Amino acid sequence: METGKVSGFQSSFDERIESTRKALVPSEELVYFGECANLRPSVNVIAITSLRVLGVEAAPATGVTETRVKFEARFGDIKSFAVNPGEGREIARWKGRVEVVRADGASMNFVVPRDDVEKIDRCYRATIASEPDSVAASALDGIAPIMTAGKHESKAAAWAAQRATWKARSSNSAAETEALRADAEERAVHDPALHGDVVAEEDFGGMLSGAMSGVVGGKVWLYARGYVRVGTSGSPVEKLMSIKYTEQIGQDKSAGGRAVARFATLGLSDMASNERRDSFLTIATDGNVYTLVAKGSQARMAAVTGRNLEATGQALIEARRSEQTQPTVVQQAALEVGAVDKLKQIAELHRDGILSDDEFAAAKAKLLEQL
Repeated sequence: METGKVSGFQSSFDERIESTRKALVPSEELVYFGECANLRPSVNVIAITSLRVLGVEAAPATGVTETRVKFEARFGDIKSFAVNPGEGREIARWKGRVEVVRADGASMNFVVPRDDVEKIDRCYRATIASEPDSVAASALDGIAPIMTAGKHESKAAAWAAQRATWKARSSNSAAETEALRADAEERAVHDPALHGDVVAEEDFGGMLSGAMSGVVGGKVWLYARGYVRVGTSGSPVEKLMSIKYTEQIGQDKSAGGRAVARFATLGLSDMASNERRDSFLTIATDGNVYTLVAKGSQARMAAVTGRNLEATGQALIEARRSEQTQPTVVQQAALEVGAVDKLKQIAELHRDGILSDDEFAAAKAKLLEQL
């Protein structure tokens, strides 16, 4: 078995390997085990076995006490397997991407260390070359894993029906996937006539939630006509509905005891240095709600960026609303022509004695207000 880079303690890494092994079927072996950083679904392990590719939330990890399989792609059902070392991305460690697409259209885009990408691709290619799809299918036939480590139950009929459904839909899924991809590319194109020019381009921490959840790094582009792009340069350009910067400030618990002692001699200024700040930027569009977060040392820089983006975004929203409520030149001219015609009509009614002097004066004053 090959393994990826270890980001934390080796002991915790080894424990996650063992907990992942318990989620495998008896005839299944680990070929590759490595860490990943996906938020939705929450997955911290990418594993390649002799039969399939797995996305696992493995214990022990922060907030994880039970190992669960969150994604699986059996070799007979994998439509595409693509890797990208992530050149040009800004965050140093988690640059790599491994995208696995099943025949039914379900997919997982693993966020992995760049140095692990080549090894993952090599292990996958070598495994599928040595294990034909028929071998993988027969080994797993009739076994559907429950999302709990070490427990499996036989659901042969259900699994056979599911495989038949996937095969029936595989021809359509290719066209659907291509249509979705073309739509995403079209929405990602910046149209200056529609969106306006870029007025702000800032990097604000990482993505916490939204359509691009799990993408490391959260960049924001604001456009002059009230549009926004969030995430990466390939993200869609959407209409900006609201933008809000908030922050949470708390005492650094690890330095709390020392801070109390220093406060007696150094005062409040020293206490302020132990504050822990988390910065959040929430952006609502006509299609999504994004929450970006910056923590620790990044939060102080993000505070300035967040306030500037909020002020700029609010100004763009107000400008767009004003533009939509103000009548155009053509509309204004039409209103003026209509008022003049009505003025001629009431003048004729006054001349014919139908309107009194007072009624004519009141109607005339009301029409003149429209000009």
